[in-house]
Amino acid sequence: MKKLEFASHPANLGLVRNCVRQFLQDRGFPNRQVDLMVLGIDEACTNIIRHAYHLAEDKLITLALESHPKGVRFRLRDYGEQAEAAKVQGRPLDHVRPGGLGLHLIHHAFDQVDYQRRRQGTMLVLTKFAPENLLMSSQVTKQKRRQTGERAGPESQSSSHRNNTEPKR
Repeated sequence: MKKLEFASHPANLGLVRNCVRQFLQDRGFPNRQVDLMVLGIDEACTNIIRHAYHLAEDKLITLALESHPKGVRFRLRDYGEQAEAAKVQGRPLDHVRPGGLGLHLIHHAFDQVDYQRRRQGTMLVLTKFAPENLLMSSQVTKQKRRQTGERAGPESQSSSHRNNTEPKR
């Protein structure tokens, strides 16, 4: 599992997008799915900054990036104002106007979207199941490693993300 902790400053979103993109590419997801999931995570972070933190740039956001046997899971945590359940629905798609489509995008990018209210803030859990061909190639790789006694590479080991770029505080 990788974990990113960053301030709610919009300048940090580029670093988040890059980390998510690399995480997904390392796991072999197709480029189109990678792009959609990166956009979905970016939209979720933007919603936290706008709605939970009311544009405050110094609040904590945590993103956990997890691999599991059938795909990936992202846990996005904020400690801000919770949205009302009705507002988490998004607007109808047939209303033509700018904005308000982020929730539809998030639901399109991920197979499971779960909002968990916490005593303080919200945990958004986003799950994407890997395509069948990706699961099969992963199983073949694991089988070959077992046969040769090779250890898994660094991408499969638990780590915290380190980057020379300091997040904005």
